[in-house]
This record gives sequence, C-alpha cells and structure tokens, in this order.
Amino acid sequence: MAKSLNRATILGYLGQDPEVRTTPQGNTVCNFNVATSELYKDKEYTEWHRIVLWDRLAEVAQNFLKKGSKVYIEGKIVTRSYEKDGVKHYITEIRGTNILLLDSKPSDESGSSSNYSSYKKSYNNHEDTAFNPKDFESSENEISEGDEVPF
Repeated sequence: MAKSLNRATILGYLGQDPEVRTTPQGNTVCNFNVATSELYKDKEYTEWHRIVLWDRLAEVAQNFLKKGSKVYIEGKIVTRSYEKDGVKHYITEIRGTNILLLDSKPSDESGSSSNYSSYKKSYNNHEDTAFNPKDFESSENEISEGDEVPF
C-alpha cells in the first residue's frame, strides 16, 4: 500500500498559447498556465497553475490547445529550483500525466474541422492508452439504483 500520494487535478482555461520547445536530448516540453476560478461571497477568485507537459502530451498541446482552451489535466505537483544572479528561486508546477481536451469542435482559419476525430480525446504519455470518452457512454456501463456492484 502506498504511504503517500502526489496527485493534482485541474479543470480550467489556458491563459496563453502553449510554449513548446525541444530539449538538447530531443524531448519535447510544453509550458502554459491554467486558470481555475471559484465564487465565494459573490466574489470570483482566480488561481493560476503552471502546467508542464512532456513528449507526446506536449505535442498534443501544441497541436490542439490555444489561449482560452478548456482543459482537464491530471498530474503531480513538482517543485524545482534554479539559480539566477546568485539567488536561488523555486517554482511549483503540475507535471501533467493525462490531459482531456474539453473545447467544442475546433476549426482552423478556413473553418475546416478535419482533425476533430483525433481532437476530442483523453491523452497521456503512453501511446496505446489514449481513449475517446464517448467509448464510456454506453448504457451497459451505467449503474442504476438497486444494481449490485462488485467491489
């Protein structure tokens, strides 16, 4: 049994277009911020979360996300440090391991939506495990009141 758990779940909107670069080792890395908001006593509070995606997920973000995109991200919280001008700085970010694109049907500048069939999916960094959420909408998977559930 695990003695600890580091898991983050974010559902929000991109604050800017994803920034994608390639490391000297050839890995693709993507950074962007996601805003989450909550209402408290008739006032909206927004929290910004720094997201980092690697390899396949970085490519998905590059191809399908833009400023304002709605996205669901699962990952883990990571704090890293760097030194600048002799001062040590710390950054806390969410290293995404799974991403679900939640925007409505995207279109390019010409109004075409040719890539939509590959767009509305959940992605992670394992090639064989990307799935389409529609696969889980079958009525045979639904549980009704009174059904016996084997747990």
